[in-house]
Amino acid sequence: MQFILGALDPEMHTIEQLLTQHKRHFTHAKLGGRRVISGNAYVADALSGEIDWTQPVVWVECSVPALRCAQHLVADHHKPGDPGYSLPAERYWQGSSIGQVCAFLGVAQSKALSIIAASDHCLNHAYQGHCPGVEPHEVRQSRINSRAKFQGISPAQMLSKINAAVAVINGLPSIEIAGHPFKDAMDRFVPELPEASAMLNMPIIYTRREARLGLTKVGVLNGTAPALTAWMQWAAEQSYLMQLYGDPDRGYAGAYVRPTS
Repeated sequence: MQFILGALDPEMHTIEQLLTQHKRHFTHAKLGGRRVISGNAYVADALSGEIDWTQPVVWVECSVPALRCAQHLVADHHKPGDPGYSLPAERYWQGSSIGQVCAFLGVAQSKALSIIAASDHCLNHAYQGHCPGVEPHEVRQSRINSRAKFQGISPAQMLSKINAAVAVINGLPSIEIAGHPFKDAMDRFVPELPEASAMLNMPIIYTRREARLGLTKVGVLNGTAPALTAWMQWAAEQSYLMQLYGDPDRGYAGAYVRPTS
């Protein structure tokens, strides 16, 4: 069994470590000669290495449309039809990509892997204690450490960035979408804003420029399922938004601002 991997983040880094430990061949999805990021992982045009297509293939949070076939396997939870899409917090292990990869490898669920799985599948729910076997304080410490390592800074520096984001969020104005309140962080750059808002359990709308895509993303996090559903219905009616995505049951949604030229 061979694996094709998408964008690098703390969960994907752990998946790569597991595949290396179990001596499984893997390669990366690429677009324009570079490894994909989350915003283009499903429109990749090449792979970083060879794949034996006569053997089972697992796509992990990515796709090269010209190469991916219906008989290939999938470890993912981002789109309708994915094995983990819309699975609730109580089933975070089965819903997460790392949990699905572990199932392919025959790796048992552990505390450390559970924290990573819950954090990636439904971070806000994990911070609220809704993922069985995972405590909020464990999520907090794991996220601080993993994000610090990923960014090449100390845990103390990461905590300082998160605390600064918490202070900003608490001072933000609110807007309503279909009667549901969200903190308005649009057109502001706040480092660690998604992490801080998840810790606060505070619904928020933010924008972020995706330089490699040349697009601006509008992200919505941490709202209830009805609130996220209402936002997605509203966004679908806005002509300036495109590529709408989200999973209200897991507390996230988003879209991209349509280019003007």
